Amino acid sequence: MLKKFIEDGEPSPILLPGDTVVVPGGSIDVIKDILAILRDIGLAAGGIAAIISVFRR
Repeated sequence: MLKKFIEDGEPSPILLPGDTVVVPGGSIDVIKDILAILRDIGLAAGGIAAIISVFRR
């Protein structure tokens, strides 16, 4: 079905239950992912620093 769509240029193929549609993310999604990673690293570093400070006393 997809091969025929590509060759003939027919209108959009009919989606059936279970079909997967992939929508590429934009630059905002990439920035959000980077900020989430930085947040997680910061939380982990804060937790480690708190544990170290408790055991140094």
